[in-house]
Amino acid sequence: MKRPSADNSIVKRGFAVLLLSLCSAAALADDPCMELIDHFIQINANGYKGVIGDNANFKMTKKNSDNAVLFELWTRFPGEPSDRVLGRCKDRKIHFGRERLHGGFTQIYDGWLFQKTPNGQREMAGTFSHNDDNRYAWYGKIIPQRTGIRPPNVLR
Repeated sequence: MKRPSADNSIVKRGFAVLLLSLCSAAALADDPCMELIDHFIQINANGYKGVIGDNANFKMTKKNSDNAVLFELWTRFPGEPSDRVLGRCKDRKIHFGRERLHGGFTQIYDGWLFQKTPNGQREMAGTFSHNDDNRYAWYGKIIPQRTGIRPPNVLR
């Protein structure tokens, strides 16, 4: 009597789907952009030091369709009004815009998240434009959001 054989192509396809699913989950877990969820960004933008994030207005979520982290935050720079920031981060690349309400200015930031430092902090850097004029340097680091505690004003 001949033993029934499994359709090898179905088994191979099933294995490929499982392998792709595991790789996608691992890539998502390894994406440093996920560390932005429930955290603030401490930033130095061409010498202007502040924080992107405010406990009262904190909204940061993961978009499931393409696994990008989307965020809507507010800035805190000493002596300046709070500005709205909308952005996204995926595969280490971060992009966000800062807009001064009531006719002030628009700044567009592009950059990259780096490996963690020896003390475990995730840093990032890039350039930004101010009203589409010139490019300036910025750098920052991810800091924890603490409920009921306002984030620090400046990088140390």
